[in-house]
Amino acid sequence: MKLFRKSDEKHKDKFDAKNDISAWASALAHEIKNPLNTMKINLQLLEEEWQQNNVSNEKLEKRFNVLNKEILRLEQILNDFLRYARLPKPNFEKYDISILLNELLDFTEPEAQQLNINISKDIESNLPETYLDSQQIKQALLNILINAYQSMPNGGDLIIKAYKTDSKIRIDVIDSGEGIPSERIDRLFDLFYSTKENGTGLGLSIAKRIIDLHNGEIMVQSQEGKGSTFSVVLPIYLNDPTK
Repeated sequence: MKLFRKSDEKHKDKFDAKNDISAWASALAHEIKNPLNTMKINLQLLEEEWQQNNVSNEKLEKRFNVLNKEILRLEQILNDFLRYARLPKPNFEKYDISILLNELLDFTEPEAQQLNINISKDIESNLPETYLDSQQIKQALLNILINAYQSMPNGGDLIIKAYKTDSKIRIDVIDSGEGIPSERIDRLFDLFYSTKENGTGLGLSIAKRIIDLHNGEIMVQSQEGKGSTFSVVLPIYLNDPTK
């Protein structure tokens, strides 16, 4: 029975991996379709205008600008996707969450000031150290902060809370931004799903993938016009969980 269970688990892992690859490929193909269609249409128009000897410098500049914009967008989509797909396994080291959060907020402070965003901290004293990949967790939290900043284009308030709950550490990122419609919340972490006009929709997907690799959770509460709360819950590891 034990051997059968192991074999079944391996089969499940392979099945999940194939499903992941299939989902990633489908999402990527869907995302690059629009830029490619735009480029195709503009090249067709350029060809027609050229054949009709009806190509002015103004039209040429317009077509080239569109093509260049779409090429840059394709590059951004592919680069972001590669960062998501190539995300390595966490390198767990003992770290102080309080130090990590303060380092992150110091890094983003200039942007917050530029956007007229007031940041408040409520970090519980004596938070226990835990094993995590500090660079990956910083990246996940940075992506959440960027999302919060983008939701407050005219300024606002941001509160960072961190506290121990049971055998876990919870980090709340609370913004006073535009909020998220209820029908969109379930899709926030989907590959390439974005509510931003120029976003690739991978920032929150990468954040969730990192948190998942740490056996943590990420949750969202939001109300339109009143802001959002992103909560990250990480287990407290007294020892390296990979050893």
